[in-house]
Amino acid sequence: VYTEQMAEFSSCDAVMIETNMTISDARAAMIAAKKTCKKPMLVTFTCDADGRTMTGATVKSALVIAKSLGAYAFGLNCGAGPEEMLSVIKTLSPYAGDLPLIAKPNAGLPDVSSGEAHYHMSPEDMAAFVAPFYEAGVRIFGGCCGTTPAHIRAIANAVSSLPEKEPQKECTEYLASERELVAVDCAVFSDEIACSEFLSDDLFDIIDMCPTIRILSDEDVSLFEENQHAATLPVCIACDELSLLEKALISYNGRAAVRSSAEGAEELCSYYGAYILR
Repeated sequence: VYTEQMAEFSSCDAVMIETNMTISDARAAMIAAKKTCKKPMLVTFTCDADGRTMTGATVKSALVIAKSLGAYAFGLNCGAGPEEMLSVIKTLSPYAGDLPLIAKPNAGLPDVSSGEAHYHMSPEDMAAFVAPFYEAGVRIFGGCCGTTPAHIRAIANAVSSLPEKEPQKECTEYLASERELVAVDCAVFSDEIACSEFLSDDLFDIIDMCPTIRILSDEDVSLFEENQHAATLPVCIACDELSLLEKALISYNGRAAVRSSAEGAEELCSYYGAYILR
C-alpha cells in the first residue's frame, strides 16, 4: 500500500510521513519512499507527555530508527499543545545530532462540547513558543489541530527573527528496539540463539544483553518476525545469506546490529539503517 502511494509522489519536493503511532508503519512508509519516489522524508510521531506512542513505543527509538533510514528531519505533531510538546522535544535533542527536529503542535488542549473540539490558544501565544523550540533543536515549525492561517502566519513571523545557529554536532550511534536504546559502544551481545518454537521464551529470558539471533532460512525469518516483540533490547541479526538478511532487516521494527560475511551486507545494512559489526 505504501509503495503504491509513494509512487504517486515522484513530482513532489518532499514526503511528509506524519501522525505516526507505530514504528512498523513509519518504517514501511520510509522504505517505500526510498524505493520509489526517492524524496527527502520528514517524519513525525504523536505521543503522550512521557514520549510514548499509543502502542508503547518511545519517540526516542523512533528518532534513532528514522535517522538510520535517512530521514531528512524528525519530530512531533498533534497530540498536545506547544508546552507539552516542548518537554518531549527536549528529551529528543541529545539523540538528534545534526538531524533537524520538527514541531507541529496543536493550538493547546481542546475543550469538547456537542461532539466538537474547540481550541483556544491564540496565534500570539503559539508564536511565543518558537524561540524555546528553536533552542531545543527544532528547525521546522508548523501547527496541527486547531491552528489556522493566522497561527501559521504568527509562527512564521517569529521564525523570521530567529538568529542563525551552527548545526548541532553528530551524536553517539545507537541501536534501537521499539522501546529501548543502547549505545553501539556499550552494547553487549548474547550468544547466538536459534530460531525455534521457543524463540519467544528465549528472548524473554535475556534482559541485560542484546540478543543475537541466527537466521538460516525463510522459516527463521518468519519466526523472528513473529517473536521479535519478546526482545526488550535491540537485537543483533546473524545471517550470512544476503537475501535472508534483507528479509530479516525489513521485518525488524528497530535498528539492529548485524553480523554477516555475505558480500554486499555492508551496503544492505546502510540502506535499511542497520549497524554492521566488524
